[in-house]
Amino acid sequence: MMWLHEQGHAVMGVELSTMAARAFFDEHHLSPQVTRCGSFECLTSGTIQIWCGDIFDLTATDLANVHTVYDRAALVALPPAMRQRYVAHLLGMLPAALDILLITLNYPQHEMTGPPFAVTPSEVESLYTRRATLTCLQQLDVLAQNPRFGERGLSRLQENVYWLKTSTMENHDG
Repeated sequence: MMWLHEQGHAVMGVELSTMAARAFFDEHHLSPQVTRCGSFECLTSGTIQIWCGDIFDLTATDLANVHTVYDRAALVALPPAMRQRYVAHLLGMLPAALDILLITLNYPQHEMTGPPFAVTPSEVESLYTRRATLTCLQQLDVLAQNPRFGERGLSRLQENVYWLKTSTMENHDG
């Protein structure tokens, strides 16, 4: 988020944990103002805003000015049963044509209980192909750079980076 901000973009994050949002601002030596945005507690510093609350409470009005989505930790934080609902909700509220940068983790799910949960490339395709064109930008073996996952028993950890381009065709599932 900070990198996007440093490139001149206004940034809106959504975080379930107020503690995690405050840690972000502390890490970057920022003192956010705290306000209410509907059912969300909003922490704001300059053009960085983090909305604290349940992502399923977001509305199309809340996201009307969003042009790009960076999903680094939302999809992998959800158990498989919630992912289709998440994607339908998110794409149902966002403007019809936009770009999404999606980062997922893939590992033998039986080796570790999430979160983060494993999300396979085939699941990403299943979740998004009717709504977006997908391009896999990168697949990286990241277990060596994340020793805590090895300590939790993983034998393999792959990070997959996707660029998704949504369109106006079937973007809104009811």
